[in-house]
Amino acid sequence: MNKLASLLIVLTVFFQTTANANTPDFPFLTVTGEAELNIAPDKATLTFSLLAVDEKADKALTTVTNRSVEIVKYLTSKKIKKKEIESYQITKNAIRERGQNYNELQIKGYEVTQNFKITLNDLEQFTAILEKLLSLQNVEHINTQFDVKDRKSFEEKLVIKAGNDAYERASRLAKSVGAKIESVYAINDQQSYSDYVTRFNLNDNYSNVAMRMSEGKVGARGEFFIPQEITVNRQVHVIYKITP
Repeated sequence: MNKLASLLIVLTVFFQTTANANTPDFPFLTVTGEAELNIAPDKATLTFSLLAVDEKADKALTTVTNRSVEIVKYLTSKKIKKKEIESYQITKNAIRERGQNYNELQIKGYEVTQNFKITLNDLEQFTAILEKLLSLQNVEHINTQFDVKDRKSFEEKLVIKAGNDAYERASRLAKSVGAKIESVYAINDQQSYSDYVTRFNLNDNYSNVAMRMSEGKVGARGEFFIPQEITVNRQVHVIYKITP
């Protein structure tokens, strides 16, 4: 679906030289081109935390450890490779009583947390794994990010489309005031300019569109559906030198 006609453009035309050393000393215009694709996701990243609270620190740790072993065993049974299962942080915090002046008093217990990140390269297992995590105690803060495996290929295509969009819009704008595009002055993926030029960089955005039900039966408790598509967006901010 082509959405280029509705994309945001930030345009500024300068037909006089400027004393500001941070801006070009010739007539120029700036333009933002953007391209967008809706793509079916083929991978997902699940993150979640295991949390246990107990009066004894070792009991809280044992609860988290046992739950961790259970989850890893389940994931491997679903053909998830161990290299796709990451546990990147474990913390222990003391829970203290607080006095009337909010000063910390004696320890009431301990909270142990362990964070996980699961990469799913086969979305066939997504619903079953998510339902399993939701059914378990001690599992909190579940989050899912859908993506595409061949991201680089889509990025390259979008950058070209966004660049073409920027040129077409710049040409129309210049023509409307009797000017012509002479050359590209700057296109940058770093915000290394100041003043006007601070906006001229290269941005990308991957966002999940609202989930839409795919075909299939819905169980008694309902099902967790994979979005049919995610939106991939790329922007290119360009400065063009113009001839009045």
